[in-house]
Formats: sequence, C-alpha cells, structure tokens
Amino acid sequence: MNHAKKVAASKPKANPQATIENMPKKKLGKSIKYKMAGTAIILFSWIVQNYSFDSWDSKSKDYMESARDFSDMTRSSLLYENLYYVVNGSDDSMMKSALKREYIHQAAMKYVGGLTVSTVNRPLDTEDKQRLIDSLKGLASNVYDFDAFNNYILEADRLIGDTRKEAEEQVKEIKFWRTLFKNVYLLLYLVGTGVLIWGMKHE
Repeated sequence: MNHAKKVAASKPKANPQATIENMPKKKLGKSIKYKMAGTAIILFSWIVQNYSFDSWDSKSKDYMESARDFSDMTRSSLLYENLYYVVNGSDDSMMKSALKREYIHQAAMKYVGGLTVSTVNRPLDTEDKQRLIDSLKGLASNVYDFDAFNNYILEADRLIGDTRKEAEEQVKEIKFWRTLFKNVYLLLYLVGTGVLIWGMKHE
C-alpha cells in the first residue's frame, strides 16, 4: 500500500492549466490552415472565372452577335434585291436604270457586310481574314447589274467555302469549354466556401 502511494507520488502531476492552454493553440492552428486553404480555393475559383470562363463566355456572345448581324445584313441584301425587282417593272426608264444599278449594288454590299461579320469570328489568321474580306469587298464594289450580282454570289460562296460545318464545330467547342469552366468555377467556389466555413466554426 505504501509502495503504491510512493509510485503515485513519484509520477509527475498533470498541469491542468498547461492542458487548457495547449488545446486552443492546436485548434487555432488547424483552423487557420483550413481558412487559408478555403481562401486559396476561392481565389483560384475566381481566377478560373475571370481568365477561363469569362473568356469563353465572351467568345460565345461575340459569336451570337456576329450570327445576328449576319442575319440582319442578309435580310437587308434581300430587301434591296426585292427593290430591284420592283423597280424593274417601272415605266420610267431613266429612273429605273439608276435605281436598278443602286439597288443591286446595295444588295451586294449588304451581303458582303454579312459575310464580313461572320468571317471575323472564323478560326483563321488575322491576315487571312483581312485578305478574304478585302477580296469580297472588291468583288461587291463592281456589282451594278443582276448578272454581276449572281456571279458575285457564286464567287463569294466559293471563297467562303462550306462554313456550315465549321460553324457547328465552333459552336460545339465554345459551348463545351464554357460549360466546363463554369462547372469548375462553381465546384471550386463551393468547396472553398465549405472549407472556409469549417475552419471558422472550429476556431
């Protein structure tokens, strides 16, 4: 019995004050790490949003605007072409000749305007785009009768090529990357927020 008391007395007594002081320090250190990690993840999500998602989102908007402008310019071209047919039935030969030349010329210029805005967003080098646009404008500037207009349409379509498949692939690419970076941004933001809140709760 006395021996047991001596052994118990020889053991170092736990310091309650030291234990209390050490526990908050450990929790505080762990809390800081989680808060720093959460903040870093949120910051990275912000980088993804501003430098990846916004870039593809801007490309998507530019493509939609160019498609809308192309549609508007094409309708304008058809309007001038219709005016050409209307004037073609006019009795005033002098007025008819002048208006016919102007209307068919404007039909060609509006059409090249639509092709220009659609060419800007094509995956081509800047020099190739400018060369193609200059060629289209040069052809359109010489259109003053219906035969020249028809020849211009054929030549313009030949220069542009089959852009339908190219446009579909471009839309798919833009949609894929835009959706991907949007989901990555949201996932990182949610994870970072969760980690940050967890660290704040365990301070």
